[in-house]
Amino acid sequence: MPKIARRIKEHVDGKSVFKHELNVHRTEEGSVKVIEFDHKTLRQAPVATRHFHFPHKIRPAPVVTHPPTLRTVSPRQSVFQGHRFAVRSATTITGPESLTRPVTREQLKQLIKKTFIVNPQNPFLTYYAPVGGSFGVVGKHHMQNLPHAGWNVHWVPLNVTTNRRMGYPSQIGIIHPLLYWGIPGWASAVGRQHYRQAHKKIAGFEVADSDAIGKGAISLVNKVDLLMVPGETAKAAFVNSGAEIPVEVVQHGLSDVYSAPKNSFSSIPEDGVKILYFQLHSRWRKGGDVVEKVMSRILKERKDVKLVLRLGANKELAKLPQTICVNWLSERDLVHLYDSCDILFAPSRGGACELNVLEALARGLVVETSSYPSIKEYAEGALFIKDKGRVRVLPGNSIHIGKGSNPDPDHAYELMNYAIDNLAELKKKAEALAPKFREKYSWRNTAKCMAEVLGRLAA
Repeated sequence: MPKIARRIKEHVDGKSVFKHELNVHRTEEGSVKVIEFDHKTLRQAPVATRHFHFPHKIRPAPVVTHPPTLRTVSPRQSVFQGHRFAVRSATTITGPESLTRPVTREQLKQLIKKTFIVNPQNPFLTYYAPVGGSFGVVGKHHMQNLPHAGWNVHWVPLNVTTNRRMGYPSQIGIIHPLLYWGIPGWASAVGRQHYRQAHKKIAGFEVADSDAIGKGAISLVNKVDLLMVPGETAKAAFVNSGAEIPVEVVQHGLSDVYSAPKNSFSSIPEDGVKILYFQLHSRWRKGGDVVEKVMSRILKERKDVKLVLRLGANKELAKLPQTICVNWLSERDLVHLYDSCDILFAPSRGGACELNVLEALARGLVVETSSYPSIKEYAEGALFIKDKGRVRVLPGNSIHIGKGSNPDPDHAYELMNYAIDNLAELKKKAEALAPKFREKYSWRNTAKCMAEVLGRLAA
């Protein structure tokens, strides 16, 4: 065999990947051995070492051609922050284009991104929850507090795992919300396979915005091992609609920031009466039409009243006079918003809890709300609007198909005038009850309740 030339490029085709200037340091000659390269077979001395200096960046890793899927055997140590998980390529891929796009390394890093742990000796569960929205907020509090109740948590963003079929194998997997619209093929055995491969038991967390759940949704609920809901009213909706699995109540809670000293927003005037209303979505369910009817009269008659709004896409209420609109808020700023107002107006026609009512009560606000049973479960001291019959809560919705309250605008108007005229007395009573709400409805207590439920499931 001929000896290797001093310039390797003479032996390399012009189309080779070695298009770089190579600095080759040759040492003493010796016997030769074969080194295999993808593009060329070269011979090189085994004792004398050649140093190849490549003045270029590391080539990016090739993309994965098939979305990974979970398996529960032979877990390996991942390079992503020391997490343990295992993946394999799916054998068949069907469905929307989003299921077949290659997965980049950066997407893989973001896919499994957070671990909540207190005692490494405690068991782990996997919590599938969205990053944002109300479900994401509640899920975050569950995950942050469960380790203090004996369950360490791996978090997998729900919207990603449904497309990429990835997560952490563990004894229990929690899907929140269980009836998430983005789970492709969830109604089929194939659609649920990657969860069943990864977990011995699957639990779901859901809400009931009305008193009945659609048959299609119930059929999906019955595919898991346990359902958790935030109240007795929601439990009754699922059970009465045909749920055959255990349904357990795990109430919503409040974070520690609700126990902080009061601190109002400087941008909200201190003078006058401030009435707060939230409507990020679902104008009909939230009673936006009732608010418009009542507050258009109140604001016209009382110039010392201001309406403070936290709105979503629908800005109709912002057209009312004497209104103040508030944009996105952190949780701490949300507490300051409550501290800047006097009355919460929440004439909701339905909902599993209506967390804003609980939060307002915990900060000592006077609360005027509907008579929907899920709110009356906990809202001690609130002013309840009379119903004038019952109505469909979410017309056209195939999941929440039942009815709820229909708050009487005339009675709501009377109650609001009563609250304004007796504000000092009512606020004193509300502030006296506030510590009770903060103590009873903490997220830490919620986690303890959930841990007990999961312990029974795992037994």
